[in-house]
Amino acid sequence: MLGKDAILHFLEQKSIKNLFHLPGIHTLPFDERVLRSHIRVIGGRHEASLAFMADGYARATGGVGVLVVTPGPGLGNVVSGCMEAHSGDVPLLIIHIDTGRKDVEKGILHGVAEPESIFAHFAKKTLSVSRADEFVSVLDEGYRLAAAERRGPVVVSVPYTFFEKEVPYRLSAGRDREEKADMGEIVDALARKDRPVIIGGNALMREGVGPSLTALCHEKGIPFLTTTAGKGAVSEREPWAFGNVMQRGTARRIIDAADVVVALGTRLRDVDAKRRGVKIRELIHIDTDGAWIGRNYPASHAATGDVGAAVEALHAGLDGVGFKWDLEALKRDEGDERRSLAAGSTGFKVIELIRDAIPAERQPCGI
Repeated sequence: MLGKDAILHFLEQKSIKNLFHLPGIHTLPFDERVLRSHIRVIGGRHEASLAFMADGYARATGGVGVLVVTPGPGLGNVVSGCMEAHSGDVPLLIIHIDTGRKDVEKGILHGVAEPESIFAHFAKKTLSVSRADEFVSVLDEGYRLAAAERRGPVVVSVPYTFFEKEVPYRLSAGRDREEKADMGEIVDALARKDRPVIIGGNALMREGVGPSLTALCHEKGIPFLTTTAGKGAVSEREPWAFGNVMQRGTARRIIDAADVVVALGTRLRDVDAKRRGVKIRELIHIDTDGAWIGRNYPASHAATGDVGAAVEALHAGLDGVGFKWDLEALKRDEGDERRSLAAGSTGFKVIELIRDAIPAERQPCGI
């Protein structure tokens, strides 16, 4: 099929229903085609706005936010949005409709050699199409990488010169299965502890992880704290949930009293923990990959792979194990702190009034 049809067919096969795009002269053949499809094009006045819109869309839906941008300033304008998505592990597929590479040295419009290279340090991967037979496979690789853990933005450059050329359409059978973390030694080490605490991060926001996490913490009586990116994984009204790890008061006392911290699906970035004075006596670090393990805190045990499966393995492996936390007393202390803050801060009091006014069944997680 023609290149412009191949991109559209690819997006439809990936069940992409919304596309973030500001048209330009290089994209007109594709624009004419997509307007006759079932994909909704969400436009804007500036690509930077569209990048942040796609970021928000991906966070809200759990899917991949897809942008189509023009060369030159079109691509350059999504740099800040890509940086934010990279920092937040947000899956974006940025399809850059490129100029013809062979004519770059001839003074063509927006002709820049390897323009996607500017994203090298804040994208999971930058890819480019150079031959017709790799047209769809490169798009497919970009989508797969964006959606795979650790999720993040991927930039794929596609020359506009392929729009009116025939390309073979071959799509891979499906994404690779996520590796399961080896949890045997970790379960054994955790079972010998008295007061473990869990710090959860962004990877716990994936669909289906919440119920397993709830069962683990509720049945085993384990306090749960979050990084900023992990806020919303569970409701903070749960008797074992105590909010952000960087808080002082009860949250800090829990960390100080813990004989082991289990970091689940978080990088434990300096800005989320260490810089805030969070001291960890012993760490078990379980994450989607090993890139951040050991960077800010040494880990006595570590595992990489599917974090949701790791939570299930902890729940099953700790069957019959009990810990020595008094969660009721900790929750009372937290309530006293909230009331004290509300009494001394108008802003905090307003937040508490809003929180109490929202019916429990309508409350978003993390409140």
